[in-house]
Amino acid sequence: MSTPRSTTMPPDTHGNGTTEDPLGLVTMAVRSQSGETVGIEPMAGACRLYRAGHRVHHIQIRFVYERTAAQAVTVTGIDGNVVTLQGEGGIQRFRNHDPGALNAAVIRHGRAAQLRETLLSIPTGEFDCAFNLKPAEEPFDACG
Repeated sequence: MSTPRSTTMPPDTHGNGTTEDPLGLVTMAVRSQSGETVGIEPMAGACRLYRAGHRVHHIQIRFVYERTAAQAVTVTGIDGNVVTLQGEGGIQRFRNHDPGALNAAVIRHGRAAQLRETLLSIPTGEFDCAFNLKPAEEPFDACG
């Protein structure tokens, strides 16, 4: 686990006025069919959309982890809701509805991540923080 570069958390992007730690709220352990824990889903924020770039469903995490090989990537930037990743395939840009939680995971656990389809996982040492991504060039729905 890397040393945090900052202890300042960005404000909640969902408009509820809180600056609480976005990863310190409820999280969900996700287990594969064999019972192995494969990830956690950040549950912070008011958004309830299970769409690309928004919340990730625990079943989605399980299926993606079971059927897709991980591509090692580095989170090189978070600008607004756009996250930039660098991997073997070059630079890729995606959107995520909760850049505060994504930034908190990067600050705490480092920039090394894994990309499976459009699911970004940041290893914490015990679990992965999972973030649902949508290609940045595609239209992005507001949180609902």
